[in-house]
Amino acid sequence: MDKTQFRKHIRDIKKRYSASELRQMSAPLTSELLANDAVRSASAILLYWSLPDEVYTHDIVRQLAKEGRTVLLPKVQPDNTLTQHRYTGDADMTCGAYGIMEPATPALTDDERDTLLGKGSVSIIPGMAFSIDGHRLGRGKGYYDRLMSQLTMTFKIGLGFDFQIFKEIPHDDHDIRMDCVWHLANLPCMKQK
Repeated sequence: MDKTQFRKHIRDIKKRYSASELRQMSAPLTSELLANDAVRSASAILLYWSLPDEVYTHDIVRQLAKEGRTVLLPKVQPDNTLTQHRYTGDADMTCGAYGIMEPATPALTDDERDTLLGKGSVSIIPGMAFSIDGHRLGRGKGYYDRLMSQLTMTFKIGLGFDFQIFKEIPHDDHDIRMDCVWHLANLPCMKQK
């Protein structure tokens, strides 16, 4: 299958589950992720505010922020890039591009981003599919590949359901590989850079 066919295949599988079922399936994944030493000790954590068909992350975003952790969320820009913003609470979230909730806080400067998401940080990345060796298939716009190409020191964790994990997936040379793919059948997979 090519990338387009793979994305359709995953969308078809996701349709078998309600948003509520996917949220239930997310609970053990995110619970284990929150308890992991690499995440617990991260200087900053880049997460994503999940869509209904993704591993549910709203509660871990809130939990980490409640603990006083530096939590960053992406925001889609008109030039098809992602800027990073501090999560300061649900009250500071607004509906952005593609119906995704995004922080209304100011974007980090490049220097702030490079400092916060440098060595010792963790970036938790969504995807349509992942290979067991770290390749990621996104939704097709390249947002995360462009972002990850700028964040060379952060520890990149691809987060997905078991049905999103394959031995191999189609990928290109410019696709950014994850340092770890986090799913129930492969817990734990953490190793620090």
